[in-house]
Amino acid sequence: MMFIARFNKLIRNKILWSIFAFIVVLSFVAWTTQTGGPQAAENENRLGTLDGKAVPPAEFQAAYFNSLLATSLMFGRPLQVTAQVDSVLRTMAWRRLADLRALADRELSVCADEVVAAIR
Repeated sequence: MMFIARFNKLIRNKILWSIFAFIVVLSFVAWTTQTGGPQAAENENRLGTLDGKAVPPAEFQAAYFNSLLATSLMFGRPLQVTAQVDSVLRTMAWRRLADLRALADRELSVCADEVVAAIR
């Protein structure tokens, strides 16, 4: 009977529950925190390099989507992306990224009239 009364006091102790909650929060923070710093995360998420510079996934996905969109518009219907089509689209995306980076290095720009003429 004495054991039950003592256990009841332990359960109602706010300090004990505060320490337990702190340990739980600290363990979740430590568990979800990525280690290695920003350089490790950047190397982990990159798809490859282009002229010695890492290509972020968002930039490659934008180039891939633009290649898919251009090809779909060229054929006049949505493409069914198979393994072979995906390979060609990835090649087109890498070429697009290389061209865009080369243009940025040379500081070339396009005016609105040239874009309208290319669309027509």
